[in-house]
Amino acid sequence: MANYKFYPFRFFRWNKNNTLLINDLGDWILLTNDDFEKLYKGILDINSSVGMDLQSKDFVTPKYTGSDLRRLANRYRTKKKYLFDSTALHMLVMTHRCNQKCLYCQASSHETQGSSLDMDLETAKKCIDVAFQSPSDYIKIEFQGGEPLLNKEVVFDTVTYAKEQNLFFNKSLEFVICTNLTTLDERIIEFLQNNGDVQISTSLDGPTEFHNKCRTYPSGRGSYHDFIKNLRTLRRKLPNSTLSALTTISKHTLYNMKDIIDEYQANQFTSIFLRPLNPFGFAYDQWKQLAYPIEEFIKEYEKALDYIIELNKK
Repeated sequence: MANYKFYPFRFFRWNKNNTLLINDLGDWILLTNDDFEKLYKGILDINSSVGMDLQSKDFVTPKYTGSDLRRLANRYRTKKKYLFDSTALHMLVMTHRCNQKCLYCQASSHETQGSSLDMDLETAKKCIDVAFQSPSDYIKIEFQGGEPLLNKEVVFDTVTYAKEQNLFFNKSLEFVICTNLTTLDERIIEFLQNNGDVQISTSLDGPTEFHNKCRTYPSGRGSYHDFIKNLRTLRRKLPNSTLSALTTISKHTLYNMKDIIDEYQANQFTSIFLRPLNPFGFAYDQWKQLAYPIEEFIKEYEKALDYIIELNKK
């Protein structure tokens, strides 16, 4: 007779040598077929390293106890808590136009002529009305594109409208504009100065050669110089503003994450998002030129994380 009891889990053959076990708590473990056979036959040594892993991830237990079941129920309740929350993040695509043509653009943006691809204010207001229907006490409005600041007046009016609505709803309200920063002008700066709760999220792919490799204008000219100039302008005119950035890792930058991190630190960013390439939009069309094995990304990401930890220790 087995010296252990099972908790509920599902399993399937992962490959000819391994079986994957998954439970409702979100834990998983990959067993050799030999260990899995021992497990279901009840002859696996529960004190072995495999047995201890199975216990720690709540696949098996020496015996059922009330305290263990309460602990599992609490884990399950915590994992599913989001079902009782409501949508907090609302993304508004203000335009499909963009003044750049980045090689990996997920949105497959169009060049800037005309405004037929812009969201109008009436539609934006309806989006805000829907957002405030959420029972969530916290609402974040994120403006995306294309380049959302090509439709800046509607962005500005939408922020004003959301704040007016919030006088009634009294929620915790935040705004984020996802922008490449190259359309910055005095009108935008004035708006940001008057609305300190509007955050900026942008993109920096590293030093000049890396940034200009993928983030270009339709003419093929790189955008690094304009980006850095406008970034410094914002740092100077909005010293207390929240500026964050991410980098999309392509084949061109996969083995240069340390240089990218140094560039972020040199430009006063206090965080970094090293985003892997995704096969959407233009990136799908350029996949052979930009992509890499995900195993290589994980290996390089580990090195980058070690470097970030090293910097933080200093």
